[in-house]
Amino acid sequence: MPARRTLLHLFDAAVAEADPLAPTREVLGARLAERRDDARGWVIAVGKAAGRMAKAARLAAADTDLELAGGLIISHEPVAVAPDTPFEALISDHPVPGPRARHAALRLGALTQAVIPGDHVLLVVSGGTSSLLAAPVDGVSEAALDHLWRLLLGAGSATDVRVMNTIRRRFLRWAGGRLAQALEGAQLHQVLLSDVVGDDPALIGSGPAIPDATHAADILALLREHRLITRVDSSIVAHLNDVVAGLRPETPKPSAPLFNTVDAPTVLGRTRLHDGVLRAAKESGLTVHLHRNPLTGPAATAGRALAHTLAESAAPGVHCWTGETTVDLGKHHGRGGRSQELALSAALSLSRLGEAGERVTVLAAGTDGRDGPTDAAGAIVDAGTAARIAATGVDPDAALVRHDAYPALDAAGALIRTGATGTNVADIVLALVR
Repeated sequence: MPARRTLLHLFDAAVAEADPLAPTREVLGARLAERRDDARGWVIAVGKAAGRMAKAARLAAADTDLELAGGLIISHEPVAVAPDTPFEALISDHPVPGPRARHAALRLGALTQAVIPGDHVLLVVSGGTSSLLAAPVDGVSEAALDHLWRLLLGAGSATDVRVMNTIRRRFLRWAGGRLAQALEGAQLHQVLLSDVVGDDPALIGSGPAIPDATHAADILALLREHRLITRVDSSIVAHLNDVVAGLRPETPKPSAPLFNTVDAPTVLGRTRLHDGVLRAAKESGLTVHLHRNPLTGPAATAGRALAHTLAESAAPGVHCWTGETTVDLGKHHGRGGRSQELALSAALSLSRLGEAGERVTVLAAGTDGRDGPTDAAGAIVDAGTAARIAATGVDPDAALVRHDAYPALDAAGALIRTGATGTNVADIVLALVR
């Protein structure tokens, strides 16, 4: 089988294994089977996998005879809702929040008002939730929140998703445990589909029903550490100072009694990708080398390092990494995503490694099917990709410097377009070494 087809087959198998429908249905079904009441049920599904996870929640309710009174599905893509299902489905904004995210936050507020103590709420959260529900807390304007968002996205590789989510959840209406606070008294069952390295529940979707262990003083310290304190809107700093002074409430903490009726979350993460690759490779008679340490750091640096490792010292077979790299866009940049930037960087390195580079083919892609603000999931490259890009009149080195991987890779026919996959657990890099 040609290298491209082999890698696409393994990628498809990994994505299929990361489908959240079956495990979400199983987890929620097991929890609902333990109930001893006839209370109503509600579904709240937010994120890139909201459609699949909402379906799983509905099936779990049906499996356990839980009557659903209503539900809300919020995603970045259209989600079909069965006519007999009492769900409202909304398309919201991602990766940068906007008017649709504010509307989605309002609709979620309306749903929380309908839930009464004792009701069962099935909360299923996946990547993208922070943006999809991005409405500000009291005292912070929409403009200030939007400015903070763009500032964090462009702050560079040192400000990774852990730092970004720790800061921004403080200013999001439904983040940092505030959704659980609004639903106090209801029985809250949650499944989280993780797209963050380490699978910290407080970082997944900014933790709508997860207690926030940080304090306002910690956020002020982070803003100073990352040289953002003078760049954020003054209302951001004023809000934090008010919380420190006791003029505004802190986020709900782990000791808050409201979490007594909130189940510990079940987190589904990137290890499912490994399982899918292992299974498909075994069926194809391929040797797999799993690199379990998460792939992090600047995408271009990671691509260059992986290319050298694969060409110079890697054993033959399939090599697999998962994780999430970063891209420091700066003020002027082109189009692409972190997986495309990693792939272009790897392609340039492979082209300069002679015969050693010619034995390597690399796939880098996002499991949600959308890498950055583009229609591509990622790309497949080899030692000849850079030359094919140059043959079209595009300078691949300049494209990498400009963070303009998308048109360069597109010119060479290297992009992967899958459409929305219905899941979102991590980025994946697969390499075939001959």
